[in-house]
Amino acid sequence: MKINKNDIKKVCIDDFAIRKRKTYGTVLIDIENNTIIDMIDSREYNDIVSWLSTYPNIEVFSRDGSITYSSAIATSHPKAIQVSDRFHILKNLTSYCTNYLSKYLKDKIYIETENLSKIDTRILTNSQKK
Repeated sequence: MKINKNDIKKVCIDDFAIRKRKTYGTVLIDIENNTIIDMIDSREYNDIVSWLSTYPNIEVFSRDGSITYSSAIATSHPKAIQVSDRFHILKNLTSYCTNYLSKYLKDKIYIETENLSKIDTRILTNSQKK
């Protein structure tokens, strides 16, 4: 499938392992139709800048927290909008919430036990509830 690089407007950029812990590449995905546009066998700054420069009309980049990708995008497409991808938004949100709650909630929460005997703890099936 031939892709017109001038038509590409919204992309996701991410790295992938060619050989885990040894060699990595970078993939460019069209956000609008979820298809792989291009891949290169590098995630080095200069290679990414040169590669992205061949796509002149990209307006939006979804990416992880990579400083290399952030800098390369800022160099090759200074007016483009950069957004964090869904995975990293949720990961960071979960981390911040966990840190906040562990900081501001007490280590132990005490529950009075004297009134617990009055609570009906039976589990009813759906047919019993009717």
